[in-house]
Formats: sequence, structure tokens, C-alpha cells
Amino acid sequence: MDYSDRIGEAKRWMAERLGERISLDEAAEAAAFSKYHFHRIFAAVSGETPAAFIKRLRLEKSAGMLAYIRSAPVTEIALECGFATPSAFARDFKARFGVTPRAYRERPAAIAGSGSPAARASGQPPEATADFSWTIRRVEPMRLAEAAREGRYDRAAGAAWSALMRRWFSSGRTRAPELAVGIAWDNPGVTDEARCRYSACAVLGEAEVVPAGLRETILPASTCLSVSWRGPRGDYASAYEYLYGVALPESESEPADSPAFELYRSITRGPSVDVDLYLPLAE
Repeated sequence: MDYSDRIGEAKRWMAERLGERISLDEAAEAAAFSKYHFHRIFAAVSGETPAAFIKRLRLEKSAGMLAYIRSAPVTEIALECGFATPSAFARDFKARFGVTPRAYRERPAAIAGSGSPAARASGQPPEATADFSWTIRRVEPMRLAEAAREGRYDRAAGAAWSALMRRWFSSGRTRAPELAVGIAWDNPGVTDEARCRYSACAVLGEAEVVPAGLRETILPASTCLSVSWRGPRGDYASAYEYLYGVALPESESEPADSPAFELYRSITRGPSVDVDLYLPLAE
């Protein structure tokens, strides 16, 4: 595993513990780095220090909670995202986003979510359309082989899928995965595009061996709001707009503290895509 992959392990370890007091020594150990060199290596590979990475993710997580979990008090969000005090949260949030947490919650643009740049810019949810409908589904746990990349989603996603398939077929397999999952971890309306994280994953059988170079991970069971898209690859951002702008308000649900994911029943390079979008809901 190269340095980028090991730093990715450290990032994953820290991202899973944003509500806790994070030990950088333990983060270094999780990625098999010496604690004496971890800080410099992390900064050199990532372009930000471990502390800056943690603070950024805590603020970005809090922004998502303010936008979508409307019933949660601001103080509760501050503590759940790992801030020591509400005042520290308010100070850091305003320094990052230019407004207080309460003001951010009231902005229409905060509701635009992960849709297209146009939807985020206008701050208006898309109109309901006969092309889409939503349903609530129970999704069972899935064992995944993951390849992750960072950057603008139109580039990072392609790089992640290419890495996944390269490792998949290098393992001696002759057929593509029957099911695959894509996870966009960050909202590009909040996170700088260069730091957005995307994971391309193959769904594995219970005893199936993970291909070398891929990371094994478990997508936990969840109850999800689901929207399907079958059509031109370049147009399915409209499905995300419908998911967040129409389906979520209509369902009268709140999202869980986990990212939306995409379930692919076929992986092709053609102009069309067959994908189900899933947004885990709070239970």
C-alpha cells in the first residue's frame, strides 16, 4: 500500500470519529505510520494538516446537519460534531461560512444539497416531475471492495471506478461485479471540489476474497429513501435534485448521519446508466 492509500486509511479512521476526541498518535498507528513523522507526511500528501482536516470535516458535517436535520438544536449539533463548546463551534463556523450556524440554517441555499450547481446557486428545490418517484426501502448490509479517490467528482469518480476495475480484473476475475456501489462522501456545495471524496465499490459475496489493492468495508443495514434513474449518464444529477429537493421533504423524514450512495446493477462505459440512489434515513 502506497503513501496515498495509507493516508486515506488515516483519513477514514479520523472521519469515523468526528464526534470523539481524536488522537493523532492513534490515527498514525491506524495507517501504520510512525507518530513522529505522521504529521509531516499527512500534510505533504494531503495539502492540509491532520488538525485542519479534522476541523474541516467537523464543520462540513455540521453544515449538513443544520441543513437537513431541522429538529436538532444547534448546541446538540456542535457537540455531536466534536466541538468542545457551542461558542467554539459558532466562532469556527462563522469563520468558515461567513454566517452563524442559526443564520446558515435559515438560508434557502442550505437546502439545495447535493444537486446540480444551478440548483445550489438558486437555492430553490426542483419542481416535482413525472419522470421521478420515490419509495422507502430497507437495505441489508453489503460487504464491499473499495477504491477511493479525491477531487472534482466528474474526475474522481472516473478515477475510482477505473482503479476498482483494474484491481478487480487483475485478481483473475473474468466478469465485472454483479452489483456495485458508488459513494460521494462530500457535498460539493460545501466542500472544496479538490477535497471531495468518492468511493467506487464492488459488492462481494460473504466468503469472496477481496482483490489485492482494494479495501474491505461494510455498508451497514439502513432504511433508505430511494429514487431510480435509467437514462443518459450526464443527466442523472437531476435525480439527486429530486431526491433532496422533492422526495426528502415529501417523506417528512430526516437523513441519517451517513452519506447517500448509488447502487449500480451494471457497470458500463456507455452513454446510459442504470442506478438507484439511496439516502439513509434516521431511525
